[in-house]
Amino acid sequence: MTRTLMPIRTLRGFRDLLPDYMEDFRWVESRVRSVFERAGYREVLTPTVEPFELYEEKEGEQVEQSMFVFEDKGGRRVALRPELTASVARLFASTMGELKLPVKWYYVANMFRYEEPQKMRYREFWQAGAELIGASTPESDAEIVALGWDSMREVGLGDGAFIRLNNVMIVRGMLDSWGVPRDVQERVLTWMDKLGKVSESEVEAGISELIGRDRTRELLGLAELEGKDPSELESLVERYPKSREALENLELVYEAVKAVGIRVRITPALVRGLAYYTGTVFEVFVENVPYALGGGGRYDNLIAEYGGPSTPATGLSLGLDRIVEAVRERGIRGPRSRDGVYIAVVSEDLRVRAFALAQRLRYEGIRSDFELRGGRSLSKQAEYADKLGWRFVIFLGRREVEKGVYVVKDLESWEQHEVPEAELVNFLKSKLTSSL
Repeated sequence: MTRTLMPIRTLRGFRDLLPDYMEDFRWVESRVRSVFERAGYREVLTPTVEPFELYEEKEGEQVEQSMFVFEDKGGRRVALRPELTASVARLFASTMGELKLPVKWYYVANMFRYEEPQKMRYREFWQAGAELIGASTPESDAEIVALGWDSMREVGLGDGAFIRLNNVMIVRGMLDSWGVPRDVQERVLTWMDKLGKVSESEVEAGISELIGRDRTRELLGLAELEGKDPSELESLVERYPKSREALENLELVYEAVKAVGIRVRITPALVRGLAYYTGTVFEVFVENVPYALGGGGRYDNLIAEYGGPSTPATGLSLGLDRIVEAVRERGIRGPRSRDGVYIAVVSEDLRVRAFALAQRLRYEGIRSDFELRGGRSLSKQAEYADKLGWRFVIFLGRREVEKGVYVVKDLESWEQHEVPEAELVNFLKSKLTSSL
């Protein structure tokens, strides 16, 4: 009995990415890298698998419950990284003595979270991030915010971009004044982070169970002040010393980002979901995109928790998958320009010669390919080259070989040239360079 083989599919929440998508992805990635590098950030990369203790009790209940955690062959409890800030903090703590402050690092890497898959929320996803370690001034927070803003401009999303900005200590200061224990605070912040994602009544009910209805209503009253000037929060926090101090810092960051033309919206109920934030928090949005494209904030205690000295730090992460989707939906890049050379063979015995020619062009820095399948007519080979976006087709025939010339067809202008062998490389380079 013959067994019918079923196709093996990707795991739920994971994706295969085809060349057209990857071209857009790499373009977005390159633009974001250029933003980071122009601001003096240098690239680092940390392991995909980390000890679970790196994240335990440091990132909040929501993240811990949605991680890929398993025991390795050595019996150690390990996790696929759900984000990279913790890894960067660990790395800095282990190399602190070798570094001059402030340190500016960036990364581009894949992350993993075991969450319910939905539109633009995958179990494997890509982030680009930047971490500024060793500076605590409002301007250092403003620079990190500016990296998110500049990245949106660099990929063509600047017209609709804006920043939601807050200081998480405004909320924590209120909770501290009420005597709410830190573990309960984390649960309150987890609920607040759901504002806009689930109904407000559900958030109110969840927080009320933790701190009571009256305090919940006062806390959620912050949400009504979104978009206001920071000074309008003063009367609401005047009874809470830590909240007043946080508001003063927020005003300084707000003025710094506004001074460079960043569109910013004060969002007093914004807390973000990670437990390690200690000050400024923000998210990057683009109008008509229903989810944040990035975010970050200040985490002044994290490095010390990993055994390093007390060191202020602030950072940003951008969701590359989400940015690519926004770019593709808007058609920002437009049609791809044609590039490179495809070598079509008139007769099968010239395939080795075509291979040699392709290699010669590659050595000269010219992108090239040649007919590998065999048995296809010239018209089919040209059709294939046209569909894949090659700029030129070289028709390699015995007559041309004997004459020492190449017939070169431009698939952009449909002009055809007969080029002497000695002039081929210069001809192709001049044409390809002029089209860039």
